[in-house]
Amino acid sequence: MTVDTNRYDTTVPGDPLGIDSATIHGLLHASLENRPVESVVERLERPDGDTWLEATVAAIPLGDDIDPRSALLDGAIGLDALDALKRHGKSEVRRATTIDERDAATLCYLLAIAAGVVHQGTLLSSRPADEVLAALAEIHAVVDAPWSEFLLRALTALEAHRA
Repeated sequence: MTVDTNRYDTTVPGDPLGIDSATIHGLLHASLENRPVESVVERLERPDGDTWLEATVAAIPLGDDIDPRSALLDGAIGLDALDALKRHGKSEVRRATTIDERDAATLCYLLAIAAGVVHQGTLLSSRPADEVLAALAEIHAVVDAPWSEFLLRALTALEAHRA
């Protein structure tokens, strides 16, 4: 019995490089697997970065009577809610199908961790403090007040935690 190997050929018709659809899918998916913080930084550096940041924060699901911006900046929610928000961000990162979705979820995750450090004195991450510090420092470098001030407070608290 002879197996017709052409039947399993997934090469894109007319593709002079002979790249099959599985390879194309892998390459496209790999672009979503770049370091998420770098992607968030790139998004924040765009001309509409401040608007995107505020819209992303406003869309954080904390309930009808809770303003996500003040919850994060002013500590208007407790440790359990921040931990739930961090877990939500982490879950949404895994579920993201676009870079924009992943960026928003990553930002949510990092802001929840920063708020935990600033308002609760707790690192809500199993990641090493140095890794969290580096990620927050990258975001801090590209945002304006009040987010830069908030992240500076988180960075200062994490530095003290390391010492």
